[in-house]
Amino acid sequence: MEIQSNYFLVEPDEPITELVSGGIILPKKTKRENLGTIVKAGDKPDNPSLIPGCRVMFNVHGGTKINYNGKEHFIFKADDLFGIVVETKSLNKSLNEMKL
Repeated sequence: MEIQSNYFLVEPDEPITELVSGGIILPKKTKRENLGTIVKAGDKPDNPSLIPGCRVMFNVHGGTKINYNGKEHFIFKADDLFGIVVETKSLNKSLNEMKL
């Protein structure tokens, strides 16, 4: 599959199963998460920072749902991508310590 112009093929993150105290496992969230990874980028992206492998936050009401390589993916215009997700070890450590 070739992605054209200023569009991006994004694989959404898997919903998280949550384990709460007492060993109860809450089911995966039913709503679509708004984070994912760019799998393919169009041939004329407006933002050269949006490349395959880049994690992004996207509009949950935008995009077109497709099945690609047996998995759910979405095709988004650049306007439906809100930002690039930047993760650092110190940020991850702080979030884990807060036990969100």
